[in-house]
Amino acid sequence: MAGERLLRLPDGVLRICIVCRRPRSGTTAEGFSYVSGEASKLTSVAGTRSVRVFPVASASMRWARQWDYLIEIDVGDGDDPCALLDSPQGRDVLGDLRLLGMTPTVAVLDTETAVAW
Repeated sequence: MAGERLLRLPDGVLRICIVCRRPRSGTTAEGFSYVSGEASKLTSVAGTRSVRVFPVASASMRWARQWDYLIEIDVGDGDDPCALLDSPQGRDVLGDLRLLGMTPTVAVLDTETAVAW
């Protein structure tokens, strides 16, 4: 990613997705509240267009979910997702999630391919 220009999704937005588990202690509702509070810190970073938090549900008992929460960050056109994640707020959010054993995983969605409509 460093040094190369990322392609944009059709709506011109680059997305960062962070998935994580709930904290080792506390209820699911408390975990969601905590993740939402942490994610809101990212709204103050330059280049952030929006931040949303979703609870993740299982599609079926056979295909259980691996994660409890999804944080979706829309990055403005021309802005660098690495700069957002490396900002003091980004480092704090990811560090706090790790500290609580929530095992955050980060992905950048920069292109899409329609396979069926």
